Amino acid sequence: MKSGQSKEPSKLQSALAVSLGSLTNLAVGLAAQAVIAAQFGAGAAVDAYFTALVVPTTLVSIFLVSLNLIFIPVFIDAKEQYGEEEAWLMVSYLSTNLIALLLLVSLALYVFSPAIMRLVGYGYDAPTQAMAARLNQLLTPMILFNAVWTIGASLLQALGRFRAAAAGLAFGNGVYLLALWLLARQYGIDGLAAALVLNHLFICLGVLFGLRDKLRYWRLRLGFGHARFRRLVGLWGVIFSTSIFRRLNPAVQRALASPLGVGSVAYLSYGSQMVRAIDQLLLNSVATVLFPAMARDISVGDRDSAKASLMLAVRLNAFVVIPMVFGIAVAREPVVRLLLQRGAFSPENTAQVSLALLFSSGLLLNSMVGVVTSKALYSLKAVWFLAFLSLVNIGGLLLLARLFMPRFGYLGIALADSLNFTWPWHLLYLRYRLGPLGLVSLAKAFARYTLLSAFMAGCAYGSQWLLQQWGVTQDWLLLAATVLVGVLVYGGGSALLRFPEMALVWRRVRGWGNGRRYEV
Repeated sequence: MKSGQSKEPSKLQSALAVSLGSLTNLAVGLAAQAVIAAQFGAGAAVDAYFTALVVPTTLVSIFLVSLNLIFIPVFIDAKEQYGEEEAWLMVSYLSTNLIALLLLVSLALYVFSPAIMRLVGYGYDAPTQAMAARLNQLLTPMILFNAVWTIGASLLQALGRFRAAAAGLAFGNGVYLLALWLLARQYGIDGLAAALVLNHLFICLGVLFGLRDKLRYWRLRLGFGHARFRRLVGLWGVIFSTSIFRRLNPAVQRALASPLGVGSVAYLSYGSQMVRAIDQLLLNSVATVLFPAMARDISVGDRDSAKASLMLAVRLNAFVVIPMVFGIAVAREPVVRLLLQRGAFSPENTAQVSLALLFSSGLLLNSMVGVVTSKALYSLKAVWFLAFLSLVNIGGLLLLARLFMPRFGYLGIALADSLNFTWPWHLLYLRYRLGPLGLVSLAKAFARYTLLSAFMAGCAYGSQWLLQQWGVTQDWLLLAATVLVGVLVYGGGSALLRFPEMALVWRRVRGWGNGRRYEV
């Protein structure tokens, strides 16, 4: 095998490792939702829990998600141009300063939790606000653990150690399930918070274990006495200062839903978490593996290779996601009944969460493109453009929510989030920076997937109806029939109509073995 081809098999292995980690994360997330639903249903306590959870997760998102995306290309640049020790010196400054900052943020959150919960949950009664404040205080250690986890996982991805990152995630998730089962029974809703904190702690330890041979480079470094660290902070600062608006979306949604009745926040949270779990499984794996490779291509000036990888990932994502959205519309109620309807979770809760799942499913249509194009934008270090999009995003959410809530209530919030697309802006900017992307061909492909998916959904719904007419009521049989008919119709239709994406999947897998690239 030629030296230039040696990277390709590792990409396949890396994608499989990340997919396995995502599958584990999906299974754990769904199992956790089932435990929460069975024990607590969708009442005021669950509203308080999800409202308390949104504050530390929003802070983590504001501080760490944008840092993760800008850190990987900057670390790769530093390592390629100045060597490993210099790159790790930047890491030492970053981690020391960030942990010190987030320690102060965590202490402030703990002290001011009651006031924050009165703001975020302004529609709750006093006992629910007090419960949310207590849970919020229990959850504050998540912020520090996430800081170490984010930097460690980013380093593993930049170094190509995707299996180690997936193993650390699986380790923490295993601890989470055990802790959730034990602590929720004994300590009720407080046990949920404690189990989640342990989840983040053990993921953090698992990720550090994956870096154990590199930790010798790390030093305690406080201050700004390093040029590459100052450059990283400068790039991150632009995104951070305005990503606050975008990352506030979940908190804004909770606040908008809090006056809409008991259970509104819980219904939204159950539905959106299911969608985001599917998102992580289907879309995150490709983007995670693609990101360092795209950053390297752009760093060395190989923009044609970056564009080819970008558009291939978008096409394949859409080929899978569009039928998935139609499938959710058909199978949502059997899915929710199978996963959640037991114990304290009633049939009425199932009906409401099924609707929330349907109205939230448009998030997948946003992610199928945005999860890849955003990585390309960070690879280009387009921080000012990303800052502008943060303002567009929060403004779009508020505008659409105001439009839909009078008619749909809390479901209008989910619909607003689903329709708040930003990826068309991504594609236009990438065309400006990278050159023609083949957007007309992409639009035609999207139209093909949509038409075939609509036909697939009709056939799947017909199979459900026939089974019910024959007296079949078991949800697992209805769901199995829906999935089987959907796969046969969509897969068979793609083959009969000679969709290039069906052949491309197999050609791409085989091509990884010999270093070949395929245009889309």
